[in-house]
Amino acid sequence: MPGSFAPAQAAFAGTLALFAYDAAVAGHVVRQLRRARGERARARAKPPSITVILAAYNEAANLPAAIARLLNQSDPPDAILIADDGSIDATADILATQFGLNPATADPYPANAPMTGLCWLRLQHGGKARAMNLAVARARSEVVMLLDADTLIGRGAVGAMRDAFAHDADLAVATGILEPMTQNAVGARVMRAFQAHEYRMTALQSRAWEKDNALQLVAGACMAISRECFDAVGGFDPDCLAEDYDLAHRAHLHANRHGLSWKIGVVAGAVVHTEAPATPLALIRQRRRWFGGFLQTHWRYRGMIGNPRFARLGTRLMVAKTFDAAQPLLGLATAASLGAALFAPATPALGLVLTAIVARAVMNGGTALWAERTYRAWTGGEREARAPIIVLVGAAEALSYRLLRHIGELLGWMTFWRGKVGWRS
Repeated sequence: MPGSFAPAQAAFAGTLALFAYDAAVAGHVVRQLRRARGERARARAKPPSITVILAAYNEAANLPAAIARLLNQSDPPDAILIADDGSIDATADILATQFGLNPATADPYPANAPMTGLCWLRLQHGGKARAMNLAVARARSEVVMLLDADTLIGRGAVGAMRDAFAHDADLAVATGILEPMTQNAVGARVMRAFQAHEYRMTALQSRAWEKDNALQLVAGACMAISRECFDAVGGFDPDCLAEDYDLAHRAHLHANRHGLSWKIGVVAGAVVHTEAPATPLALIRQRRRWFGGFLQTHWRYRGMIGNPRFARLGTRLMVAKTFDAAQPLLGLATAASLGAALFAPATPALGLVLTAIVARAVMNGGTALWAERTYRAWTGGEREARAPIIVLVGAAEALSYRLLRHIGELLGWMTFWRGKVGWRS
């Protein structure tokens, strides 16, 4: 019957489209990671000075551990600046009693004084982008490394960032590697497993796009930028929902307009563990914020889409991101069609749908295992799960965790239209 056949048809078409997209993404990453590096980078005369800025708003529970990790770096930063965006929790007490700091409301580094040690910049609450802009303006280093207060930085992360900028004088912006951490409850561990898979795939995709000089996804929780680039593009935009993502686009745009050889890269040694959503509801809220920012930025720079003036950034990445904008709509519509088809009378098309779903799950499971091994070899990390678990997570992700993401992303469309969110991280 036509009425019962339509949902299965829609589910089959949607599943095929999503299968093709997953295969295209995986194929691109594999090809790019096998590709040899291009021309040798131009090194700096000496390693750059680096200031770490820790952005915090009501992060009293996380600051002690974050600061302790920074003070224990194998290659310590030249300075550490706590950008306290007017916190109203116990942040002030902790910084004063545990670290012996006094708040500075103007320049924490007086003229002619050495820029060393740990400083506390107390600001009036004005949002994360404004706080980071004010903090960067007070740093006197060649590179600034920006971290969120709910991240635990790896012991060699600062040194890895310094080395990356030292070995490539054209490196303007660099992103670190994020690994999720949650509580140890069973549900939280399941959420962490799915997010760990997602973060690994994102890191490898970033590495692949970096080879095309088309990377524009930088992690605000761990990123570094040269002062030259930061000042040239005007810092972070407080009106943008994803200030880190927006800044990377402006860096590409500025370099293109002025004939600069700036690069945006990913630094494998700069690993940080960041607090991740431990429940489905928390994930949906997070993705609402993230996706709203992605849509706003993509719309702002829509002139890059398909534009050969921006090379593969325009003709490949921005085109792929346009499909990403529609992916939650397609994914949820496909899931709804599948549900309707399962409750409708059986048709031959339903068998095709189930076959396509199984084929997609097999492909994604195999991709997950490859990604885990490739990621660990690249970053030097240790395997966190056994191979069968990794394959199971990859295979199940599309029909479980990804649908939760899509719900949040659908809400992100509403955030995009409204254009407002709270303090962002």
